[in-house]
Amino acid sequence: MVDTKLWIWLKNNPENYEEFREKKDENDVEVVFSNGNFYDLLKRKEQDRLSEIIAEIVDYYIPMQSRGGYYYDYSDDPITMVPDPYARSLLSREMEVLDEDLTLQILFRVADWDVPDEYVEMTERMRDVYDRFGFDNAMGYMFEEYLKEKGDMLELQPDEVEPVDFIRGMLELYRTKQMKDTEKPDRNDYVDMLICSHSIITNCDVLFMEEKWIDEEVIQNVVDWLTLDEPTLYKDYDKFLSEFYADGVQR
Repeated sequence: MVDTKLWIWLKNNPENYEEFREKKDENDVEVVFSNGNFYDLLKRKEQDRLSEIIAEIVDYYIPMQSRGGYYYDYSDDPITMVPDPYARSLLSREMEVLDEDLTLQILFRVADWDVPDEYVEMTERMRDVYDRFGFDNAMGYMFEEYLKEKGDMLELQPDEVEPVDFIRGMLELYRTKQMKDTEKPDRNDYVDMLICSHSIITNCDVLFMEEKWIDEEVIQNVVDWLTLDEPTLYKDYDKFLSEFYADGVQR
């Protein structure tokens, strides 16, 4: 799974795209496209060529996941990334005969979904709880529905939180913990967290991601709570390409 900026970079650098595609085919590597990538690309221009690249490269699409549950959804149909169930059903009927690249082109043209305002509000609340009461209490606030009474206290057992919910919530908590006092909630963090959470949920071998999620160890801190293996993290394309494909890793 890769950060959105790599998809844009591949579109703008045809030689690197051809290299990427050849290495993928030579090593039987599967590339996964997150709903977070989809969100991130909706506002971009010149999506027709990008749609062709995504259709040629991507093996599976990971749609928006419900917060509960123990399993993740995936599909080879890009329409599954549409977050609204009614719109998804309508588009599926209208575009069922189209090729994948044409489906993506239309989705990029008609989509008007955006980062929910609730994300900004939640981030502000979580930072306030963290600043006032510390990380453990912020964790209890994040997973309030899982708290159980123990005497005069409320106690959280992390292993009782459903995995999908736990991964998303902990990513937000650790990102909140790293935010500077004057830093405002960034809507781009929302789509980045979708990509990060999907890479963990799907047990990807490799994640190429923006520096702040790696340098500040947000992803590593979340994985430390889990029995899953941490994806190998890359932020430099040349290193990613040389080391990853040299090992012939595949999913």
